[in-house]
Amino acid sequence: MIFLLLFFSFIQIRSNIQQLTGVEMRKIVEGSRIALDLGQFLARLKVLQATFYRNDEFLQEEGAYLLKMVQQFEGDYTDSFSPATQASLREQLGGLLEQCTKVNDSLEQLQQLNGEFSRLLEEVDRQIEEQTRRTLAVTEVTKLEQLTHLLAHYRIELVETIHVHDQPGQWQQPSNNEIVSLQARLQALSAEQGPIDFVPQLLSLMQRYRVLRETHYQAMNLLGKHSTALNQTAQEGLQQIGKVDWLIEQHAEQVMTEIDSTVMTTEVMVMGLITVFALLLALIQIQLYRKHIKRPMEHVRKRLLAVQRGNYSSPMQMGRLDEWGQIESIFNILLNDLINNWSALQESEKRYRNFFDCAAEGIFQSTQKGVLLNMNPSMIEMFGFDDHEANKQVESIYADPADWLRLLTLLQKEDIVSNYEVEMRRSNGQTFWAVINSHLVRDAEESIQLVEGTVEDISMRRAGDEALRQLKEYLHAIVDTMPSILIGIDEKRRVTLWNRAVAELSGIPEEQAFGEQLEEVFSLIDQSYYLNHIDETLNSKEVVRLGKIPGAKVCEGCYFDMLIYPLLSLEITGAVIYMDDITEKLRIEEVMVQSEKMLSVGSLAAGMAHEINNPLASILQNVQVLGQRLSPALKKNQEVALQLGIQVEQVAEYARMRGFDQMIKSIAESGQRAARIIENMLNFSRKSASHFLPCSLAELVEKTIELASSDYDMKHQFDFRKINIVREFRPVPDVPCESSQIQQVVLSLLKNAAEALMDSEGPEITVRIFQEEEQVCVQIADNGEGMPEPVRRRIFEPFFTTKEVGLGTGLGLSVSYFLVVQNHKGRLTVDSQPGEGTCFSFFLPLALEK
Repeated sequence: MIFLLLFFSFIQIRSNIQQLTGVEMRKIVEGSRIALDLGQFLARLKVLQATFYRNDEFLQEEGAYLLKMVQQFEGDYTDSFSPATQASLREQLGGLLEQCTKVNDSLEQLQQLNGEFSRLLEEVDRQIEEQTRRTLAVTEVTKLEQLTHLLAHYRIELVETIHVHDQPGQWQQPSNNEIVSLQARLQALSAEQGPIDFVPQLLSLMQRYRVLRETHYQAMNLLGKHSTALNQTAQEGLQQIGKVDWLIEQHAEQVMTEIDSTVMTTEVMVMGLITVFALLLALIQIQLYRKHIKRPMEHVRKRLLAVQRGNYSSPMQMGRLDEWGQIESIFNILLNDLINNWSALQESEKRYRNFFDCAAEGIFQSTQKGVLLNMNPSMIEMFGFDDHEANKQVESIYADPADWLRLLTLLQKEDIVSNYEVEMRRSNGQTFWAVINSHLVRDAEESIQLVEGTVEDISMRRAGDEALRQLKEYLHAIVDTMPSILIGIDEKRRVTLWNRAVAELSGIPEEQAFGEQLEEVFSLIDQSYYLNHIDETLNSKEVVRLGKIPGAKVCEGCYFDMLIYPLLSLEITGAVIYMDDITEKLRIEEVMVQSEKMLSVGSLAAGMAHEINNPLASILQNVQVLGQRLSPALKKNQEVALQLGIQVEQVAEYARMRGFDQMIKSIAESGQRAARIIENMLNFSRKSASHFLPCSLAELVEKTIELASSDYDMKHQFDFRKINIVREFRPVPDVPCESSQIQQVVLSLLKNAAEALMDSEGPEITVRIFQEEEQVCVQIADNGEGMPEPVRRRIFEPFFTTKEVGLGTGLGLSVSYFLVVQNHKGRLTVDSQPGEGTCFSFFLPLALEK
C-alpha cells in the first residue's frame, strides 16, 4: 500500500512537471531561435553595407539571402513579430538593396570618367612628344606641359574627394570649388598661350564629373537613410523579442512555484511512510540476525579455534540445511585436504632436501643484504668452505664485489636472471668463471625474503671456448691475409666465407655478403664463366680449374685463374673458390716476349750498323781523297794538269763555281754524322758490365739527344728535329754512374717529352744540368699540356700508360725509376700542372755508398 501511494504520487509530480516545463521550453527555444536568426540577419547586413561597393554579384547574392531570411521571419515567427514590423523590415531591406545598386552604378560611371581623364593625359603626352620631334615652337610645348601638370594635379585632388569605402551615413557632400578653379585656370591658360585643342573636351568632362558627383552624393544620402531605418526596424524586433522573453520568464517563475509546492507535499507523505517501514524492518532484522548469523558464527568460531590448537580429528557438526550447512560441508572437505596436503608437504620437503644435497651444481640461499644463509655440499666443495662455515658475505665469493651488486640490480628489475657469467673466488683466493641462475623469493606482500640460485663452474668450458675463438680468429686472419680471393659457399651457393681480398675488390664487406647468393654479390667476373662449373663441383665432388678468365665491372681489364674445390666433409656440403689475379703475370709474359723481339731487333740493328760502317768508312775516305785531288796545293795535281794541258787552278775554280766543294763538304759532314749515330747505337746496344765510372753528364746527355733525333719511332710519329732543344748546362763534376743506364733514362724522358709535344705549337724541351749540395740534378722539361693529378700520382707505376692499347707497355718510366732509385741510389721526381707543362728531375749522388 505504501509503495502504491508513493508510486502514484511520483507519477502525478512527473506529469505536472513535464506539462509545465514542455510549454516553457518550447517558448524559450523559439525565443532563442528568433534572437539567433535576427542576430545573423544584422551581422550579414553589416557585412553587406561594408563590402558591396563595385561588387554587384556579391550584392545580388547577399541581398537575395537577406530577403529569404525576412520571408522566413514572416512564416515562422508570427507570434513574436507583429505584422507591421515584418512589413516594415521587408520594405526597408528592399529599398536598401535598390539604393546600393544605384551607388555602384554611380561609382562605375565615376571610374569610367576617371579613365577618360587618364586617356586624355596620355594623348597630351603623345602630342608633346610628336610636336617636339617636329621641332615645335617652345611656347607650344610649354603650353602643353602646363596643361599636363594642371590635369594631373586636378585628377589627384578629385580622386581624393570621394572615399567609396566610407559608411553611407557619414559621406559628406563634395565641393565643386576644384572644378570651378580648374575651369578658371584653363581659361586663363588659353588666354595667355592661345587656344588649346583639349580645353573644350576638358570642360565637357568636368561638367559630367560635377553631375556624377551630385548624383553619387544623393545616392549615398538615401543609402544612409535606408540603412538607419532598417536598423531601427531590426531594433524594434529585438525589443519585441525581449518583451516575449520577459513574459516567458514570469510564467516560468510561476510554474517553479507550483512545482515546489507539489514536491513539498509529496516529501512529507513519503517521510512518514518511510519511518513506519523502517521500524518494521528493524524488528524483523534483529530476529533473523540471532537465528541465522550469530548462533552459526559462534559455532564456526569455536571449531576454528580447535583447529588452530591442532585438533584435526573431529569434523564440524551444526545440523543445518541452509547455507550454513554448505559451509559445514566445505569446512570438513578443506580439513580433510589440509591433512592430506600436510603429509604431501613433508614428503616434498624430504625429496627437496635429497635434491639439494645431491645436486652437482652449487645451490645457495642468501638475504638481500648479501648474507649466505644456506649452501648445498656441492657449493661448499666448489668454494672450499668448511661445513661449519655459515653467514658468510656473498661479496666474498666474487672476484669483483661489484658483480654481486649488478646481479642484485638485475634481480630487482626482472626477478629472474639466467646465465649470468661472472668471475668468482674460492676460499684459497683462486679465481674461476661460473654461471649463475638466480631468482627472488617474495612473500604475499611482494616483499623480498630471499635470493635463491645455482652456481655452475664453467672454467673448463670457457677455456675451450676461448681456445676455439682464438683458433677461429687465427684461421680467419690467415684467410684474410691471403692476397688471393677465397670464397666459401654451401650446397645452395650461399656465401659462407668472404675474405678481405674479395671484399676490397668488390666493395662488399663480409657482413653484407654472408648468407647471400653468390651470383648476387660476386660480380668481379661474368657468371657464365663459373656458375656451371660450381654446380659440377658440387655434384661430382671433383676439383675444377679455370684459367685466364677476364674480369668484369671494377676488374675490367684484369685476368684471373680460378680453382673450385669441393668440401669432402660428411656433415658439410659446399665448395671453396680460390682465385688469383694473373694480370701482371700476363703483362710480364707479354713484356718478355716483346723484350725478346727487341733483343733480336737490337742484335740485327747492331749487325747492320757494323755492315754499314765499312762502306761508310770507304765513302768518307774517298770524299777526303776527292777533296785533295781538286786542291791546287798538291804537287801531284799540278803535274797531271800539265800533262793534260790545263791548269789545276782552273779546275779548282770550275769545281768551286759548280759547287763541287760544297757538295764534297756536305757529303763529308753527313758521313761523319752517320758515323757518330752508328757509334752511339753500338755503344747503347752493347751489354754493360755494370761498372760505375765517373762520367760527364753533359756529354752523355748530348749523345742521347743526338741518338733521340735518329730514333725511328720518333721519326715515324713526328720529327724530333722540329723541337727546340734549350740547353742550360752548368759546370758540374763528373758523376759515378753506369752510363748506358743513365743514357736509357734520359732517352726515355726525352721520348715522353716529345710525345707530349706532338700537338703543341712551338714545341720546346729544356734540359738543365746543375749541382744541388752533394748531388747533380738533370731536369728535362717540356711546354706541353701537362698531366692531371691522378695521372701524376701513378706515372711511375709498372704497366701504367695513357696510350692506346698496342702503343705502349707502361714500363718506360717505371724502369727509369728503378734504374735511378735502386741502382744509383738517387731520386726521380715529376712536377706537372694541367696547361703548364711537365718537368722530370733525377738526382745522382756524387759519392757512391759503400
